[in-house]
Amino acid sequence: MIIAIDGPEASGKGTVAKLIAKKYKLRHLDSGLLYRLTGVNLLDQGITDDTTDTFVTAAISAANQITAEDLDNPPNNIRSMGVGINASKVAVIPDVRDILTAIQQNIATKKPGAVIDGRDIGTVVFPNADFKFWITASLEHRAKRRFLDYQASGRKDTLEEVTQAIKDRDYRDRNRAASPMKKADDAHLIDTSKMSIDAVIEALSTYINAKLANRVGKGQSQ
Repeated sequence: MIIAIDGPEASGKGTVAKLIAKKYKLRHLDSGLLYRLTGVNLLDQGITDDTTDTFVTAAISAANQITAEDLDNPPNNIRSMGVGINASKVAVIPDVRDILTAIQQNIATKKPGAVIDGRDIGTVVFPNADFKFWITASLEHRAKRRFLDYQASGRKDTLEEVTQAIKDRDYRDRNRAASPMKKADDAHLIDTSKMSIDAVIEALSTYINAKLANRVGKGQSQ
């Protein structure tokens, strides 16, 4: 079973995906982690200027070097703003996306399946996923969530800086030529702005269970 959960940064899709994966005993795969691993590799090398050929070549090389161990044991700075910015830069490179898409498909199609969260899972990586969700929230709510996360980890970013960084990330993700971030036509929309995490999980579970029950019913009637 493949469950695709897409949405913009700080919408809550990662937390939701982990909990849904646990509930349905599936593997959780954070596609953004693959791009962050590529981004952190470049950042460690001091490569941040995405207008150069060096950036593209290094990004392709870094993507090719990602291993399962990297996914299970990411570096401590993987969630930093700098890594996130670099991740969105490498995400526009078609060759990088092809490499990382293949990794996702290889991992998620192994039994028993997976819950994958990202920005193009339901449109590009798994267009025929069993279930598709688009998890979103207002910019205000997303920025506040990320700001509180940073504060809890001891970071000093201001709310204004975090808000602008998310706006910039949204723009890059939506306007990139390769696999732009967008809601799949058949994805179920859930706005988490004013919902608790328990309410979000309940909403997804209700939708999934109803569709599963419908499939069983159709199978029994045939």
